[in-house]
Amino acid sequence: MCYYDSEIADLSALLMAHHFSMSFQYIQPTEEQKELMQEFRDKFEVLAAELHSKVPSCRGLSLALTKLEESAFWLNKGITKND
Repeated sequence: MCYYDSEIADLSALLMAHHFSMSFQYIQPTEEQKELMQEFRDKFEVLAAELHSKVPSCRGLSLALTKLEESAFWLNKGITKND
């Protein structure tokens, strides 16, 4: 490994450490972000209610609701740009 390769490896390790460090930190959303998150939360709630009213209780419905909840989570993370 040449000197240049070791610098890249060191930089890569630092970036990875920073990424993992940031992955577990709380990011306080701005008021604008909170409003956007609530706007989408309301839409997710409407969709969940429609799913409950139109789809019989079954594993498929449970999975769809779980994935909807997961989507809401990832959307909030995306809105606060905490990747």
